[in-house]
Amino acid sequence: MFAAFIRNLEHLTVQSFTRLKPIGIALLVGASFVGCSNSKGASANNSRPLPVHIYTVAEETARRNVQAVGSLFALEESTLSAEVDGVVSKVLVDVGDTVTAGQPLVLLDQRELAFDLERQRGAVRAVRAQLGIGPDAPPPPDSRTLPSVQHAQADLFDAERKYARAQGLFKDRLISQQQLDEAASRYQSTKATYEISLQEIDRLKALLISTEASEKLAEKKLSDATVRAPFSGSIRSRNIHPGEYLRAQTAVMVLVRTDSLRARLAVPERWAGWVNQNAIVNLQVEAFPGDTFHGRISRINPAVSQDSRTFEAEALLENKDGRLKPGFFVQASLPSEKQEKALFVPDQAVNYRYGVYKRRPPPRRKKTKLCAHELHTNLRQASGLHRDADRIPGDARRVFLSRPPGRSFPKSRSRHRRYQVESARSNAGGNDYRSCFAAGRRSLFGQRNR
Repeated sequence: MFAAFIRNLEHLTVQSFTRLKPIGIALLVGASFVGCSNSKGASANNSRPLPVHIYTVAEETARRNVQAVGSLFALEESTLSAEVDGVVSKVLVDVGDTVTAGQPLVLLDQRELAFDLERQRGAVRAVRAQLGIGPDAPPPPDSRTLPSVQHAQADLFDAERKYARAQGLFKDRLISQQQLDEAASRYQSTKATYEISLQEIDRLKALLISTEASEKLAEKKLSDATVRAPFSGSIRSRNIHPGEYLRAQTAVMVLVRTDSLRARLAVPERWAGWVNQNAIVNLQVEAFPGDTFHGRISRINPAVSQDSRTFEAEALLENKDGRLKPGFFVQASLPSEKQEKALFVPDQAVNYRYGVYKRRPPPRRKKTKLCAHELHTNLRQASGLHRDADRIPGDARRVFLSRPPGRSFPKSRSRHRRYQVESARSNAGGNDYRSCFAAGRRSLFGQRNR
């Protein structure tokens, strides 16, 4: 039986790790040996040697990534409301619809508002007629150029001339005092009429400004009867239906912009000195496992929450394809300037339980640890390990014989007493490869001598 074991040494496979020198020795152990199978009959497939690759744990310096969690928020979110009172005539969009800036969303009954607009326009035309200007002509800067003022100015000039003539005739005693007083009274009256005409023009100018403002306000109210999208986005919620009477400031819809999103992350306070603005952040969501989205830190809250002992960091990320949605839970990895030493194993050495096999003194133990961070394409950082511990991929049907540190490979038959075999359960045939080399002298794979 031992001779069969020696023959199998010819199938020894050793693979060196590209960056590290292996310190273990792999032996090909066939499943046909007695005692390594729970079943009495072994198949022909289990008799063939199994290749095993031994790797070495390395200590390297790596840059630490800060882990944080948070949620996605829309870049812009607006609750749209009605600015005028009215009855809902039409609702043009619904939840989930994509709209563009300025697109009509809700229509109110516009008849009453249209009537008010016509009334204001008529008032403007009346004032312009009193001023003697056209519907589109601006008011003249000099009021004395208007016809009504020019008429009053002509009457004043005539009364002034007559009053001056009456004064000369009175000196020559050609008219009486009464006639002089009448000329003076007429002059004062026409002068007052001229001043009143100037004031009336100023009043009409002010009235024109007021009526034109009322006309524009009526136009705005008529325009506000149509609720439009302030920016391009998607409808998140709808609160109204046709036929409802709305009061001003009543919320009708919620519009969100999702072509860009905000990721608000809760970062533990101990990383406050390591998170920098404009740093690239990698994000992952449960809806798309395996996909990584990239953003950039745009804002960092200067205060720490006393309840959660975290501070908020906001990252902006593009979402042109619309895959991400506001409200998604995100897991983020933020780069930092901190560097620290850590133990690494090759990516191939991680088994299906998210751990690695660790060589320990008998009795055999298997230690499984969750990988902390993926820091290299071919390396993974692991915890609970030592630099002199070899690793083997946690593959089914792979068994290895490792050499203890500081010892050479023995040449005697008792080599099986100095080594330890760790194994994983085989998926083929249900064989469970155990620690066979801890057996006694009598049999390499037999029961232990008592």
